[in-house]
Amino acid sequence: ILCYLYWNRKYVNFATAISHATDRDVIRKWLLRTLLFRSFGASADAALQNAIRNLKGQSLFPATTISTNIGQPNVVDPAWVDSLLNVQKDDPYAFSILSLLYPNCNFAVTKFDKDHLHPAASFHQYQAAGGKKSWAEYNSIVNLQLLESSENKSKGDTPLVDWVTGQLAKRPNINSETYLPTGISL
Repeated sequence: ILCYLYWNRKYVNFATAISHATDRDVIRKWLLRTLLFRSFGASADAALQNAIRNLKGQSLFPATTISTNIGQPNVVDPAWVDSLLNVQKDDPYAFSILSLLYPNCNFAVTKFDKDHLHPAASFHQYQAAGGKKSWAEYNSIVNLQLLESSENKSKGDTPLVDWVTGQLAKRPNINSETYLPTGISL
């Protein structure tokens, strides 16, 4: 990425210029995908050196070419998706997965936290009430969201249904903003 920016003289105002918005989006998606596929490693070094040759004179970051050169799969298999859904909150890949799921987050301006939709503090109450999910399920990506840090602090251990109900008055689009479906029991 640094070679691409440097060789194509895109490093001035790259993070903020509107003219680079598409390029930033392509790079962001490629980097997250590459991290999730765990494409970097000793065997990828030679492939990356070959990919670097394709960086000069490009008007847009050549994500597809580089992905091909480092052997990234073009198709994801269901078992791989299942493995991503089982990633735990403190796993180093959790933030990358959530970043893909929440593409509208502006990380340059706002700090985001990984937040349990159903608070971690209520897990024991959930189990005592007959809940069938294990801690591994409760603590996985399926129960996580990216939430602005200040909002996460104010949410605290509030049950999801109470938090959403309280937010609806201020933010009528809370369900679409947080990807929570409407018409189901929270």
